[in-house]
Amino acid sequence: MEVFNDVVDIKIKTITMDVHLLKRAVESGMADEQLSSSKVKVPEPIYFGGARSAKELENFLWDMETYF
Repeated sequence: MEVFNDVVDIKIKTITMDVHLLKRAVESGMADEQLSSSKVKVPEPIYFGGARSAKELENFLWDMETYF
């Protein structure tokens, strides 16, 4: 029983240290820097040239749907 209590105490101390590290990271702004660097670049849709082709218009509309 005493061994079990020691194991639980060690795990609680480890988790507490992890929480303190995370709090310091958030307070110092490190978390914001990492989040902003993971932004995904989305390609912009191809410009519609005004052609009277149904296929080109459909491709343009599909590009707009996938962009938004």
